[in-house]
Amino acid sequence: MSKANVTESMPTKKSSPPQGLPTYRILTGPDDAAFCHRVSEALALGYLLYGSPAATFNGSSVIVAQALIWPSVQGSVARVKGSASSELGRQAHEMTLSDDVQMVLHRAFVGARELGHPIFTPEHMALELILEPEVNAYLERSGTDLVAVESRLRAFLAAIRLDPVREGETVLTSTFQRVMNAAIERTTADGREFVMLRDLLVALLDESTVSSAAILEATQHPEVFEQLRTSLG
Repeated sequence: MSKANVTESMPTKKSSPPQGLPTYRILTGPDDAAFCHRVSEALALGYLLYGSPAATFNGSSVIVAQALIWPSVQGSVARVKGSASSELGRQAHEMTLSDDVQMVLHRAFVGARELGHPIFTPEHMALELILEPEVNAYLERSGTDLVAVESRLRAFLAAIRLDPVREGETVLTSTFQRVMNAAIERTTADGREFVMLRDLLVALLDESTVSSAAILEATQHPEVFEQLRTSLG
């Protein structure tokens, strides 16, 4: 075989996924052979597994989720994740983020990086948080217009000015850090080890942000949130 033929037969690393797919994906579905095939197909395209699979029970069947990441952004995600852990670690000490919380933060960080944003805000986190089944259930019970909330969050994020000078960096805003600190403090006060999704939601609602305004103004029964506050712990 000629050298040229050898070169042509070697797989090439692509900087972006095929078919316009995102660099970060999360597959969900019933825990069956079809789901396993979907994950296998994604791996065959070139995606890497990102974290361990998560599972929940919806009352009739087990629903699983698996995050996938494209190799070209693996280094960026690791840098951003490390930066976040370093910043939050100073306040968290021995506090542990639940797997669900870590997944939300990772997706949000990746989303911010894909948009080229130099800052990481509560709105990046909120956009991913409202997609979580647990949080989604709270919001639906309170009569929140999720479409309106998502639209307002996306409009806010679209208005963030890009900074080519700081390309590759994503800095945590002080507002985001306050939200995280509030969630950690609430967890500590309750004597719990893990920061949960509901801790993030309550901390987000208690902070004056675009996210809290978007949710509260689109909610018919905000008293549900008060019930959530008192039920923590």
